[in-house]
Amino acid sequence: MEINSLARSEQSARLPARAVRFLGTGWLDAEVWRLEAIPEAQSIHGPAIIESDFTSIVVDPGAVARRDASGNLIISI
Repeated sequence: MEINSLARSEQSARLPARAVRFLGTGWLDAEVWRLEAIPEAQSIHGPAIIESDFTSIVVDPGAVARRDASGNLIISI
């Protein structure tokens, strides 16, 4: 059985942070990451935005995201 995974990117994983408005907390500076370039097992603590060519994922304040070996993004709230 073949497992497909998201192709790795040679782009920088970190992008410039930006202000994002979160319900209940207001405006916060959020880290911005490129999904395809996040190293395996890298922990990303919210508030954060994870972007790719096909989607944007919001990691709420207090949540933690990490990318597994298959390229999946696991978010613990």
